[in-house]
Amino acid sequence: MQTRLQIEGIAALRTQLMRLPVHAIPRVIGPALLVAARVIAAEVRKRAPKGKTRNLRRAVTTRTPRRNVTAEIFAEIGFKRGRGRHAHLVEKGTANRHTKRGANRGAMPANQFFSSAVSAKASAALDALRISWASRLAIEARRLKIGGPR
Repeated sequence: MQTRLQIEGIAALRTQLMRLPVHAIPRVIGPALLVAARVIAAEVRKRAPKGKTRNLRRAVTTRTPRRNVTAEIFAEIGFKRGRGRHAHLVEKGTANRHTKRGANRGAMPANQFFSSAVSAKASAALDALRISWASRLAIEARRLKIGGPR
């Protein structure tokens, strides 16, 4: 399951970001993307089916993979390996299933909790991204002018 959000209307922030040194850019964008991803992840947790063990709800996680400075910077919303490995089956559903002996196990209807949560919270995530990006940009600019972390 992969969904991409395009960010528009942040030209002023982008021009300010380009004034920073290349090594400082991930320190601004990474945490801001993580804030936006957590907004969507909270909605995914809320919409995930309970189930007996609540494993799918507890498996929702966010991360920003470590990349080199010039690579693409992104945040991921996904599921922890042990608990959420069946998320795609819940999201997309299954066809009629049968065992080797012919016993019918039925079909599982799709419960599009992930994609509906992304579309419901996309604008809120972008707002959180703009706010976090602006504040991180101000902090990083102040840090570089002063000459060290404070």
